[in-house]
Amino acid sequence: MKFLINLILILINLSFAQDKSADKIIEKIKSNFDLINDYTVDINGKVDFPDAVIPELKAKVYFKKPNKMKIESDNFMIIPKQSIRFDPEILYEKDFSSLVIGETKIDDVNHYIIKLISNNPEVEEVVTLWVNSKNFTIRKTNVIGSRIGKVEIEFFYKLIDNKYWLPEKLVATFEASKIRFPRMRRTEKEQKENSNSSKEGRITLQYSNYSVNKGIDDRIFEEKKKSIK
Repeated sequence: MKFLINLILILINLSFAQDKSADKIIEKIKSNFDLINDYTVDINGKVDFPDAVIPELKAKVYFKKPNKMKIESDNFMIIPKQSIRFDPEILYEKDFSSLVIGETKIDDVNHYIIKLISNNPEVEEVVTLWVNSKNFTIRKTNVIGSRIGKVEIEFFYKLIDNKYWLPEKLVATFEASKIRFPRMRRTEKEQKENSNSSKEGRITLQYSNYSVNKGIDDRIFEEKKKSIK
């Protein structure tokens, strides 16, 4: 993995001087997030995972800048963190390399393909973004790292209050071998058979009842988690 990252960094350094447009695209992506100071949203989700029985997910999420987040749920915390955040954390790092590596059409809209790599050698994750050229939302992300394996997330947006582009649906796929869920139903034989499996898991989240920039009391984030019945 480190060899691969170093190779990509070399290629980026060779071509980065010839293509600065990635910086401008990233700034436009961040400008969408910069409009949002806080929000609450209801989330319903479904997890499809090999050899696991996982009930429907239900949660209420509170977010407040810069990094306060609270999730009220019985079981929502079992899913990977990447499935909660709309914005890849690497966008807010001060030290990363970026490059536009191509363009493609999704739903008849042109999308830029951007590769992001942290310059911190301890961060092994490589992030690829597919960015809508019209509203500069992230349509798809692909994250590869030794710890999380491969996680791919597709976003489907709606315009909230005629101002804020926020997801109404998210579909994440990930390597089943990298994630462990409760309520697994595996025998020892099945575990051995699946130890080298490349099966995929899938998480589908639906977002509703957004409330954006209405103000959230800091005490909300200090309370204990409450279950949603």
